[in-house]
Amino acid sequence: MACGQEKRLMLRILRLSLLLLLLLPSQVSAAQVLPQSTGTDYPGLDIQAEYGWDGFVDYQTPTAISFLISNNSSEVLEGNLVLREPNGFRSLVLGGLTVAPGSTRQFGSVLQLQGWDQCEATWEGPQGILWQRPLTVFGLRQYSSGKAALLSVEDGGRSLKFPGVATASGGTLPGDYVPANGIGSQVMPISIAPWQMPVHPGPLTALRAVLLAKNLRPESLNDAQWDALGRWVCMGGLVFISRQNDKLVSRLLEACPLRSHGPPDESASLALGSGSLYRLPPTTEGATDELQQLRIAEIVSLEPPRILPGLCRDLEQTDWSTPSSEQTLVRVMAVLLIYAVTSTLTLLMFRSNRRRILIWTLSVVLLGCLGAAIAGISVRMSRGDMNWSIITEPAAGGTVQHGIIRLNSAGGSSFRVAVQGHTPDVQINHREPDRRGSWYNYGQSEYTESWPAFSLSPDLSLKTPETYEILVPISPWGERHLRAIDVQPQNTTPVIQLSYQPDADGNPLNGRWNARVEGLSGLRPENLSLKFRILHTTTQE
Repeated sequence: MACGQEKRLMLRILRLSLLLLLLLPSQVSAAQVLPQSTGTDYPGLDIQAEYGWDGFVDYQTPTAISFLISNNSSEVLEGNLVLREPNGFRSLVLGGLTVAPGSTRQFGSVLQLQGWDQCEATWEGPQGILWQRPLTVFGLRQYSSGKAALLSVEDGGRSLKFPGVATASGGTLPGDYVPANGIGSQVMPISIAPWQMPVHPGPLTALRAVLLAKNLRPESLNDAQWDALGRWVCMGGLVFISRQNDKLVSRLLEACPLRSHGPPDESASLALGSGSLYRLPPTTEGATDELQQLRIAEIVSLEPPRILPGLCRDLEQTDWSTPSSEQTLVRVMAVLLIYAVTSTLTLLMFRSNRRRILIWTLSVVLLGCLGAAIAGISVRMSRGDMNWSIITEPAAGGTVQHGIIRLNSAGGSSFRVAVQGHTPDVQINHREPDRRGSWYNYGQSEYTESWPAFSLSPDLSLKTPETYEILVPISPWGERHLRAIDVQPQNTTPVIQLSYQPDADGNPLNGRWNARVEGLSGLRPENLSLKFRILHTTTQE
């Protein structure tokens, strides 16, 4: 009896020991996921954070998030920048950073936080949470589609305001530029510090122009910010820089992958890809900066909006075939239908003997397992469907290529998409495609002249030159859209010649246009997307 009691006691102790070993890792992992906050910042650590620009944000466009981290302590600080939603379970790890003692570091990204009512930004290190602040992501002002946004970048944080509008009225904010003669668009100034410049050209596509202050130093922007600005200019952006700051002009020309052939001339406007650089003349003695600012506002007001976003949006809304996904879906549905029919027939055998019922049931189960295996292999082996369209835009120094990529899953969970080119880039649209807007003309107010909203996807093929690869999560039989961009430098500028041939009936309004490309052998007319409007006027005696 005593020996049996000892054995039962030893078994209980062993069970308790195993239970403690199972609970210990879960407590450690929970402490790692949710570090405890001390309630105060780490001594000497100062972080400035802002989502959007100058209180403006639009959830339909790419939005930049910026951090300026200053380490005034005597220790090296390591940690991760993390965003959390207090009222939910969502969290985003922006990346790990290391800041040396007595140094300052910039960090930026592009995020889509639609649906977040609140957000907390934290710096989490090995010691726990070293810094924590609420981040405003809800209730910010929206971009206006009828206005041209001008981004002013200046050290010191001075806000750019145009004279003339003192109070808000009819959608016009104080400091906006309103054309006196009614010709052109209203200009909305947005002022930021250099550390808020994005590291990707996506957020800049919501702007019409960028003004770099004459007292701005090239070192105020890092290499990633200069590359984003240079690519945006080649995509059709407009940049103003004073002639008094030759270093800024030289740094921008170095960052632009496309530029006119030959040395830059002395004209005020210099073509860079599809965009241009305006070199502002020095302010004369007795003149004020307001006169130059008004001149900038007039140029931005008369600058036409880009038409490529509209073309890309039209391509995304068009229907396309998905044969691989549809065939795989038919196979899976056929297996389920056969299993459902055979299972239903089993109910009709209630009067048969047990042996027949057992044989029939085993046959149905084996048939279902075989069908499930065949369907699973079919789903696994199917690559899904991909459809892409490329819009090639001739530009100064080469071409700018915009790609629309559409994916349809055949039951898989993710794709790996790689784009090759000179300096390619590809990002995932945040919003799922919905063609009902084109059927019923819904969503016209949500149309923007920029890239769709996305969260920055890092390049997974950094060691492979001229390649950008990302991971695309996708639901089974789901559809995702991607946007790609690339610039191709060329030694010669392509020339497009258009000719119009009327029909045989002699009506000048009925005919066909013919396009011929010269100067670039790899560019064919069928790869071009031309959009223009012909106005026909009649005169009466």
